Amino acid sequence: PDSITSVILQMPPAEDLIFGTHGGGIGETCAMIIILAGLYLIHRNYIRSYLPGMFMLAAAVTAAIAPVRTGEGLSWQWWPLTAEGLEVGVTYVAYHLTCGELLLAGWLLATEMTSRPVTASAQAIFGILCGAAAMLMRLYLDFPIPAYAAVLLGNTFTPLLDASVRPRALKRTPHEFYEKI
Repeated sequence: PDSITSVILQMPPAEDLIFGTHGGGIGETCAMIIILAGLYLIHRNYIRSYLPGMFMLAAAVTAAIAPVRTGEGLSWQWWPLTAEGLEVGVTYVAYHLTCGELLLAGWLLATEMTSRPVTASAQAIFGILCGAAAMLMRLYLDFPIPAYAAVLLGNTFTPLLDASVRPRALKRTPHEFYEKI
């Protein structure tokens, strides 16, 4: 088998990832429970679906197109989604989405109400920023908790995102509004 295929053959089965019977940190292993908890929060209107959706979409796109080091680390494989067939690529991306802290960070940590952006468009941008940063950190840094660090990084941009996409009253900036008073 090719290099990416040999890596996929070493991955745990999909059932283990979904039901949480593989090794991992506490609360990170059972993908089904994390997704059900997130759907419950959406149903109860505590969170909106586009923030975790954009987080997961950005992470999936980043995993699909970011180059992967293959073999003995001497070569890079671009576009892992289509490198060795679509089935292998989809398995590779699904593994990254269901294994580790990415689901927990995307569904529960990034949607935490006190540090996420307020407006819908700012939340979507926040989700994209955190999802892409989490996957890039996961692929290229030897860092124990990349998704949590990506959410913390995104939280530093929350005031900037809120200020840049918040609708302005009477089409004026806050500075112009206070000058008129």
